[in-house]
Amino acid sequence: MLDATLQGVGIALIPTFIANSYLADGSLLEVLPEWKFENPFPRQAYIITLPQKLLPLKTKVFIEDFMQWLKKREN
Repeated sequence: MLDATLQGVGIALIPTFIANSYLADGSLLEVLPEWKFENPFPRQAYIITLPQKLLPLKTKVFIEDFMQWLKKREN
């Protein structure tokens, strides 16, 4: 959807964490700013791993970093 919007095909509902950099550099323009979408699942993320007790270190580090990133976005 993002690629099509960047090519001028139409308008799209794109999450702000994806759209912000494109809005900042002028690649995307905000339309209908008064229209708001109510997210039925605010700030939820799921991490699915294989059913093993010991996760690889790189997986643990990714999960921890991702959770910190999400927490920063809540403020």
